[in-house]
Amino acid sequence: MITLFVLIPALIGLLCLLIKSSALRVTMIVAATLHLGLTVSTFFCDFEPFYHGWFAINSASQLFLLALSVLFFVVACYSRDYMGLNSRIIKYEARYSCCMLLMLSAMSLVLLSRHFGVMWIAMEATTLFSAPLIYFHRSHTSLEATWKYLMICSIGIALALLGNILLAYAYRSVDSPLLLDNLLPLAASGDIKWLKAAFIFFVIGYGTKMGLAPMHSWLPDAYSEAPPPVSAIFPALMHCAFLLVMRVGEVCQAAGLGAFRNEILIFFAVASLLFAAIFIIGQKDYPRMLAYSSIEHIGLMTLGAACGVVGMVGSLLHMLNHTMIKGMLFMISGNILAIYRSRNVNKVGGMLQISPLTGIMWLAGFMAITGLPPFGMFISKLMIIRSMLDSGVSPIVFVVLLLLVMIFIGMLVAFIPMTMGSAPSGTTLKPSNPRLRWLLLPAAVLGLISLILGVCVPNAIYRLIMDAAAILSG
Repeated sequence: MITLFVLIPALIGLLCLLIKSSALRVTMIVAATLHLGLTVSTFFCDFEPFYHGWFAINSASQLFLLALSVLFFVVACYSRDYMGLNSRIIKYEARYSCCMLLMLSAMSLVLLSRHFGVMWIAMEATTLFSAPLIYFHRSHTSLEATWKYLMICSIGIALALLGNILLAYAYRSVDSPLLLDNLLPLAASGDIKWLKAAFIFFVIGYGTKMGLAPMHSWLPDAYSEAPPPVSAIFPALMHCAFLLVMRVGEVCQAAGLGAFRNEILIFFAVASLLFAAIFIIGQKDYPRMLAYSSIEHIGLMTLGAACGVVGMVGSLLHMLNHTMIKGMLFMISGNILAIYRSRNVNKVGGMLQISPLTGIMWLAGFMAITGLPPFGMFISKLMIIRSMLDSGVSPIVFVVLLLLVMIFIGMLVAFIPMTMGSAPSGTTLKPSNPRLRWLLLPAAVLGLISLILGVCVPNAIYRLIMDAAAILSG
């Protein structure tokens, strides 16, 4: 049964190459619905491990799988109307649907695998399937972004491969040394020096795909050049890489290297917050601003993961909220681009007068992504900061809070002029398209989920987060 999470989207994705454009959008929604149905069924049915335990579902993989499946389903619904906005892109729609579903299949394989070698193969597959999506518009800038993405992420994945080799060498006396469930009971018997080196290579390698600074340079270009539905999926891809780093962290914790692991994670987390703060301030391209915001939030998640069980709970709750809110914001950005035909903040204004619903949701997205109540990120940020105080890293709290304030101000001075006032002089607005109203519905669904997570986390999700945090914290 586990194989269905991978096979269904992969087979339907390949089938999309043979289907006419009129049925493609429905086909992707059908595949997303089946994947979401399988994910929900994991709460009621037991999925037996597959192939000698190489593939299995536990609380951690179930949580990440739920976030991915919900996001992809909403994005598939959004894509149905988004693809109808521009007749010029219909000829690329079959390749778009195919690559989107193949990427869903590869990300599912990352989350379900318990073997580090298979995880590496699946993560490399996500790079190959997502690259054509960045080049979707066939422009010079999208070509540049695609090559940058391929080159930087390929270097990162090569470093992660070296991490696999070092990990296998550290446990060369263990049967199947790359199988996580074989390593954990015998973690303390490995060669500690080689395990430390392996972890560093894993963090740098998969940290490239996560968007951790300073390995993040592909991310702003890819986010800004990819179509909004693709950019909305990228946070889930970053979270897949985050889970891989946490799985290696499980081995380090079991081997008595918890302090070493946490020091490495805190260094890259603070660096990510610093880079995000520097580049968000004065940023004039709003998709790139959202990209740097993702670097901020992956830094916060990494910071929480390094600060004990409470921090890990906050990190996982933050992951759920970031998945939903960043997906919401990129969908709304698609509406803004369709109306104003510009990605420049200075050429967008008066949304509350020109498109009130878009403006209201853009402001709500700003409140959610910056961690203002009552949205879920307010709770997760508080938990991460509290865990820092409880874990003996309180001197860093002031630096982190200062960087968060800088990021808040940088986004505030961009979002407020975009929504209030009037459109800049000389701006030519595209005539309103009835489809734009429907495009706001999927974004509203994701915003509502984050609001629910901020007001009252459902008991099933709360228990899942607690179980996943216990596993990943070691």
